[in-house]
This record gives sequence, structure tokens and C-alpha cells, in this order.
Amino acid sequence: MRRSTAGAAAAAVGAATAVTALVIGATTGTAATGESSAYAVDTNGIIDLDAQPLVTSDGTKTSSDQLIEVPENQLVSARVLGVDAGDNMASAETADVTVGGQLNASVIEASCQGTSGQTTIVGLEIPGEDFEQRIQPEPNTKIVPDQLANVAQITLNRQTENADGSFTVDGVVVDLVDGTQEVIVSSASCAAGGADDGGADDGGADDGGADDGGADDGGADDGGADGGADGGAPKPTPITTGLPVTG
Repeated sequence: MRRSTAGAAAAAVGAATAVTALVIGATTGTAATGESSAYAVDTNGIIDLDAQPLVTSDGTKTSSDQLIEVPENQLVSARVLGVDAGDNMASAETADVTVGGQLNASVIEASCQGTSGQTTIVGLEIPGEDFEQRIQPEPNTKIVPDQLANVAQITLNRQTENADGSFTVDGVVVDLVDGTQEVIVSSASCAAGGADDGGADDGGADDGGADDGGADDGGADDGGADGGADGGAPKPTPITTGLPVTG
């Protein structure tokens, strides 16, 4: 019975290896959702407003919010159409924007998908500058109006690759008095990678499953039932030679 027992044990180990590989492969394949976040307005400096309305998503569902109007303050006014965050995607759309009485826009929209994004602005007005009614500015377009040369720098479609691998698109950023005050309108952030990275093909059942070290290589076929259920020696295999047989 020893050979039968050893064969069965080997078969069990091989099967366990295959199951483990399948579990690991399945776990890896489903653990790749992308986090994201979005907000309409944020100010940092002397006037400090928390990002609002802020939505975040762990990638398993889409979160949305909207705000009728930004809380009253002396720096920025806006009406929010909506913010959304989902699986490695986010968007923010803000309307009727006024910053410092110098920058006005009918709509500012920022969005991202993975590590790419864009900004769309409708009805942008800045002193001394002319714009089409609807524009999609190149990433990190900087504007320093002559009338505000020592006061403000404006960045349209600011795109940033963050240290943690995430990607952020800020529709309009107004930097006042060398960074003493910052205003961000319409911001969307997405995690790098997303569901395409870490799928089942990498480290799944194909790489460590039943074919490698499974039941075929150490199972019941090697030392199992062929050794005889009565515990006897294995049946000898006849050897054919070229020698004649004499009586």
C-alpha cells in the first residue's frame, strides 16, 4: 500500500498547487480598479476654502455631487454644474466663474481618464486677452496679463503627474502675488494604470497551474493502482532482445 499512498499524496499536492495558482490568478485579476477624485473650487492662502464639492471613488462605483453655489467669499464666485469620479476617470464642470473680478468664464470643465486629460473653457474673459468662444487650451498654458503682471499668473489646463503616480488636470489656476494666494477651478485626478494592469494573464493559472507540478507529474499514475491493490511488487515489464529462445 505504500506506493499507492505515495501516489495519492503526490496527486493531492499537485491538485492543491493547481487550486492555489487559480486563486492567486483570480485575485490578481480583480484587484486593479483605479481611484479618482474631483472638485469644483479650491482656494489656498489668505482666503482658504476647502475643495468643494469634493467626490472620491475607490474605482468600484461612480460618485457624483453638485453644488448650487460656492460659499460667499471675497475672491471667487461660481455655480457648480457637477463633479463625478469613477473607475480611473473623473470630471468637474463649473459655471459662471469669476476670480478676483478679473477672470470670468461661462463654463470651465476638466476631465481625466488614466494618465490623459483635457480642459474645455467657454466664454473666457481676461483683461487684455482675446479668446474664441470655446477653447481647449494646450496643457500648462500660462498667461500673464499686462494689467496684472505683478499681481497674477494664470494657468489654463494645468496637468500634473504626481509623486504617487496619479494624474491631475486643473482647468484654471490663478496664482496671486507669487503664490500667496491660489485659486483652482475644476479639478480632476485619476490613478495611474487602472484595470489593464495586473490582470489574470500575469501569474495566473497558466503560469503555475495544473500543468506544472500538478496531478499529471506526481499523481496516481506514478506508483498508484498499477503497483497492485494487494501491495505486491509492480508487475515486471517484458524485455525483448535479439537472442533466440532454445528449448
